[in-house]
Amino acid sequence: MAHRTPTGVMCTIQPAIGHIHPVHTDHGGLDPPIPAALQLRVPIRRRPMTPEVFIIGWMTVPGRVAAAALLSSLDPPTWFVAHARAVAEVAGFLVARIAANGIAVDRGLVEAAALLHDIDKILPLDDPARTLPHGMGSARWLTECGHPELARAVAGHPLTRLIDGAAFRRWAAFASREERVVAYADKRAGQRLESMDDRFASWRRRYPGTWDEPTWRAVRGRADRLELDVCQAAAVAPENVGRLAWTGAALRAAGSR
Repeated sequence: MAHRTPTGVMCTIQPAIGHIHPVHTDHGGLDPPIPAALQLRVPIRRRPMTPEVFIIGWMTVPGRVAAAALLSSLDPPTWFVAHARAVAEVAGFLVARIAANGIAVDRGLVEAAALLHDIDKILPLDDPARTLPHGMGSARWLTECGHPELARAVAGHPLTRLIDGAAFRRWAAFASREERVVAYADKRAGQRLESMDDRFASWRRRYPGTWDEPTWRAVRGRADRLELDVCQAAAVAPENVGRLAWTGAALRAAGSR
């Protein structure tokens, strides 16, 4: 079963015949044999028309290098890469701390979703995902590329998700730990790590007149509650949140394939 997006990225879920031999992952580990029906191959055609195959295994969560290759396949501008890297490394720092505290969390899902959360902003104008609200477009594109596990985390990150109080309460009641980390990391990073005060000030400068003052206060209050939840899980004060440097190596590795 294959799907080719208008960007030239072909995503294929293709069962192999017979026994699947162990394969190496992005992190250098060795996966055990897996059933043929669950084997996922994602050929990514990147410039210039070079096929690339990432064998993921049991899940459709791309590893670090595979996620970086997906990002690179769309020829993102420098400003976009800077933001994607900042959010992904803040998220990586937080999820590593959360895992170290003994809380079950999928670090790979958080890192990949954070790196790819804004992908719908750089899709070609004729891509159907561009017609969807921000975040939902990223979720659709990634799902069509064989990574549905990333969909909820990327769909829930936009600041606009905090406007409706009832909708936010529903999201907060059911959102996974991974979704919360990605959403919070985006509120701590523009082109670099920054405080939420600075991030909100930047949004207000860039989008003057978007919301009235009561709406801005309500949105910030919900973001503060998200910050409290994530930072408590990570056992870190907001001012001590940092970045886990992993995206540079992943992007270099993706470019060398």
